[in-house]
Amino acid sequence: MADLLLKLTPRVPRKVLFLLASLFWMAVSIKLLLTACRFFVALSVPYWLIISAVLGVIPFYYFVFRKITDKYISRIWRLAHDKPCLFAFFSWKSYVLVLFMIGLGIGASMLPVIPDKGLHAFLITLGITMLLSATRFVKAFFDYVAENNQ
Repeated sequence: MADLLLKLTPRVPRKVLFLLASLFWMAVSIKLLLTACRFFVALSVPYWLIISAVLGVIPFYYFVFRKITDKYISRIWRLAHDKPCLFAFFSWKSYVLVLFMIGLGIGASMLPVIPDKGLHAFLITLGITMLLSATRFVKAFFDYVAENNQ
């Protein structure tokens, strides 16, 4: 049974994992930004709120997401196989965290706990931060290709 699972595991070259992680983070960030922008276009939102959301990117990226991204990049570099599983750019614990965060986002948008303007300002901050983090995966891809002459 284990041999069958190993044969059926979708495997890709390690460098592809950097691009898959980047695409994943980019897709999520674009979804968040589109959701927030639709809200801001539909309502009259003060400019100070948009500016503060954009300025919030700096500490959020530097103190949180840069470290998270570095952790995932390091994980991909350390994988034992040259052709790891297609989904190995995250650990299984990270996938659980992603599902939890999706549920939290759905809950926050459905429950009137957080005011819409504050929630959507946070979505702008989070979306831009994730987009910046996605570029780190692209850089890691090029670093990997250069180091391994691929």
